[in-house]
Parts: sequence; C-alpha cells; structure tokens
Amino acid sequence: MQGEDDEPLTPAGRLFLQPEMNQIIHCVIGLKKPIDVDSVKTQIQNSVMLQHPRFTSLMVRDHRGVEHWRPIKIDLDRHIFIINNESVSEDKDDESAISEYMSDLCTESKLSMDKPLWEMHILRAHKCIIFRIHHSLGDGISLMSMLLAGCGEGVDLWPRKIATATFSLEHMKTVKNAVPNATINDVLFAVISSGISRYLDFREPNGLQDGVQLTGLAMVNLRKQPGLQELSNLMKSNSGAKWGNKFGLFLLPIYYHRSNSSDPLEYLKRAKVMIDRKKRSLEAHLSYKIGDLVMSTLGPKFASLLNYRILCNTTFTISNVVGPQEEIMIGGNPITFLRANNSALPHALVLNMVSYAGKADMQVQVAKDIIPDPEFLAKCFEDALLEMKEQVTTKI
Repeated sequence: MQGEDDEPLTPAGRLFLQPEMNQIIHCVIGLKKPIDVDSVKTQIQNSVMLQHPRFTSLMVRDHRGVEHWRPIKIDLDRHIFIINNESVSEDKDDESAISEYMSDLCTESKLSMDKPLWEMHILRAHKCIIFRIHHSLGDGISLMSMLLAGCGEGVDLWPRKIATATFSLEHMKTVKNAVPNATINDVLFAVISSGISRYLDFREPNGLQDGVQLTGLAMVNLRKQPGLQELSNLMKSNSGAKWGNKFGLFLLPIYYHRSNSSDPLEYLKRAKVMIDRKKRSLEAHLSYKIGDLVMSTLGPKFASLLNYRILCNTTFTISNVVGPQEEIMIGGNPITFLRANNSALPHALVLNMVSYAGKADMQVQVAKDIIPDPEFLAKCFEDALLEMKEQVTTKI
C-alpha cells in the first residue's frame, strides 16, 4: 500500500534494482590518523546526507510491484559497521588488506532492503572507511558531491580481485599539453589502451595480431555543468544539475599494439581523435533517452535485459569522477585518498578512477580466473603514463 509521502523511483533508479543490473557503488576513503568512530558518527549525524530523502527512505513496492521511496526515521547504528582486525587479514599491508576486503564486498555482500540503501564500513586497523551506496540512489557525480558536502537478486559474479593504479595529475597534465586541445580523459584512455597492450604483450607474447580491437563502455556525465556539482543545485527539482542517475554511454574501441613498436604518444593522438568523434555524436544522449523510453514503455525488466546485453558484448567498463583538488577531512581527520568501484557488472575488467588532491587512483577490478594478476595490470597502466611523460620531457 502506497503512503502519502511515498515518492516514485526514477526510471534509472528502477533499472538498477533489477537482478541483472543490481549495482552497489563503493567509495573508499583513506585517512591520515587513527579513526575516532564517535567523531565520524557525529559528523554523519549532523551532515546534509541525513537531510537528503534518498538516504533516509526505505525502498518499498506498491500492489503493482512499482518501487517507491518511503521516508523513515533513520537508525544510524544499523548503517555503520566497525570492522576490527579479526575481519581483515592481519598479515597483509594496508593496501592489500583493503583490496581483499573490497573484493569480498563486491561479490558476496548485498545491502539489506529493510533499511535505506547505504552502509559505512570502518576498517579501524587500516585507517579506512568504505561507503556502500546503492546505484539507485544516484550516480558518481551525485554521490561524490554528497560526500564533499558531508565532509568539511544479483548477477552471478566471477570471484574478484582489486588493485589500484595511482597517477600524478601533474604527469597527466604534462602529457595532455603535448597534444593540442587534449584532455585528461584523452590521457586516461590513452593510458588504458597502452597499459592493456603492455599487459597482453606479457600474457600473450606473439599470440595476438597487431590491431586487434577491444571495446570498452564509458559512463558519461550528461549534466550541463561538468565535474562536481553544488549539492544545493543537485537537490533543486528545476536544476539542470539534477540529483540522481544522469549519465549516458559511449562505446570506446581500443586496439592492441605491440608496446615495443609504438610511439607512446600515438596512443594519446588516437584516443583524442576517437573521443572527439564521440563527443560530436549524440551517442551518449541517445543512450540515455532510449533507456528512459524503454523503461517508461516496456518496464524495468526489459530495460535491464537490454542494458545487460550491451554489457555482455563489451570487454570492460571505465568511469572517471573528478574529486576535490584540496584536502578534505572527516571528523577532523585528513583524508589521504579517495577511491570508488561498483559491483555486479558482468565484465572481467572494471576501471573506476577518482582524482583527489593532486593524484588520481584507478581501481582495477578483475575476474581473477581471467586476469589473475591485477597488481601487474595496474603497474602496466602506471608505466604507460610514465613512458608518455618521459617521451614528452625528452622532447622539451
């Protein structure tokens, strides 16, 4: 039975509740000092997050099975989990322990439907906080903007492993400036193209023909204003930067090239040409409009199957969220890194990059039966950027 204050989910929100598309976004926050749990709870309790209806509403279904948000009184203790040493490998360094914990979350742990669809896991021994937020609440831009304001049945998944590739934004800008009108996204895609080629050289020496195509799927922010948004604007119903899931899809082909036979900057030049062509097209906007139309006319199950088929016919997913460029804090504790990834994508490779305070961390999430060594793949991406940067500086 529908309540008076119930609010229907958006078509995109309903899509992300379907079994084939049921996704959770993970935001990983590293802190400089030991975590004061009481300070974190106090900051969350007093934050704008708990003033936002999506974070204080239960997802319910009416008699027709249509999903709605129903406001409830929040019990913060049901959303915050304190993870002590016994839950995380003690014999591993922080980076490895966090990655192992994240790998398990991505495949084994679902969000309870009897409370608002978010959680916070505090890994005290590793000075790390993990936000788990259902994708039906919003996309990466919405959720990162919320984080900044607050600071001061699923797919059968392959077993997962996670590693992190870390890039200097200064190095990315140096490479970007070597090609007229290039962007950081162009550099990122060039790094991915080069890094995958490097990895395949190692895994399949002489086993692949030069020029073999792999197709990636990129999530594209469709808001009028790029990058992070003011939370007050996101929460206005008449704003062009509306809260929720506002993104389209690009199909991004990359090509294998033997790493010892290519000028590293050729990857950037090819990436720029291809991405410029995509920007001039209506592909991202049409993907959003068609998805919205299918959801509205044929319902979430059909729309979910359509999106799932698109995912199954691509090789990897890439997203890039611009984070704050100045240091921020939680409960007076400086944040040392921000990372994000999501679950329930039927890809062997999922890449999620977040920039923060002069560097960018890209989570490299893999199906470990197909890519058993994500740490090496992450290093291939890091080495690809360094090679491009060295190529630029030697020409100066």
